[in-house]
Amino acid sequence: MAVHLVGVRITFYICRYFADTIRHVGGLPRVVRADRGTENGNTDMIQNTLRSANRDIRALTNTTFMYGRSTSNQRIESWWSRFKPAGMQAWIDHFKELDNAGVIDTSNLLHIDCIRFCYISLLRQEILNIAILWNTHHIRYNPHSACPSGRPDFIYNFPDAYGCHNHICHFDVNNLNILADLLAYNVSDVDADNSELFNLLLDEGNRQIPTSMEEASYTLAYMLDRIDYYNTQI
Repeated sequence: MAVHLVGVRITFYICRYFADTIRHVGGLPRVVRADRGTENGNTDMIQNTLRSANRDIRALTNTTFMYGRSTSNQRIESWWSRFKPAGMQAWIDHFKELDNAGVIDTSNLLHIDCIRFCYISLLRQEILNIAILWNTHHIRYNPHSACPSGRPDFIYNFPDAYGCHNHICHFDVNNLNILADLLAYNVSDVDADNSELFNLLLDEGNRQIPTSMEEASYTLAYMLDRIDYYNTQI
């Protein structure tokens, strides 16, 4: 049951991230491509519903969300091959070790929230560093590729200078708000009640929010141990 609930939460969270990104950039993508994971269903509905107001052929034929096997998406697979060595593999291995050692139970929502509480700021900074590195690196010219060469940040912000086009599509903000209220959860790092509990445990142990992977693992183990102890006293 807990695993199912985690899957439902992911579906609504991904949809919220999509809706927030649309607001941030001020427009919709011309087309979204994804695999058939259940987490993409609500995003599909928002994309196709909002794009239906446009007059291009994809909007008129309701094909603004494309499905395909993830293994066939060469660009995202190529990105993953760079993402892990850039820093994420160490984190993946770290959480696998915690799971294999029995420190965490990934089917326990309280454990998941405790992991987020201890690690989220560290993970955000790691991902930000990887994004900055990627967006400012130089893509070499390839005569066999239709993709432009240059730095991703510049290509994205000045497409005309690279012989590209901005395919952003307009949308109705009111319609987005209605759809987001129906199909997306408000995203918070940690449940409010659990966050209060975790902060109390930090104060009790005279600890601070972790600033390194090692500190986070010690803090996580301490907090889960205290939670188990208090549960036995009930």
